[in-house]
Amino acid sequence: MGLIIARRGWLAPFPLIVVLGALALIILAWMLPKDPSPQQVRAGFWVNLRTVFTYPPAIAALLMAAMCTAANEIITLVYGV
Repeated sequence: MGLIIARRGWLAPFPLIVVLGALALIILAWMLPKDPSPQQVRAGFWVNLRTVFTYPPAIAALLMAAMCTAANEIITLVYGV
């Protein structure tokens, strides 16, 4: 990218990035297998919510998100005052 910027200017790499991104998207769409849709009865909201709060990876993700939010708020409160 540095060579392209040096020869053509700051805007020159963006069309190349767009083309490479579209190529990556096409390759991923071609390579990823198609999953069959599950034929299950849809459970209610509360059943799904209980499933989320009893699944350990989901609990870990929720705790991590809460801690990141709390850390951000602490910095805002300390330096905002």
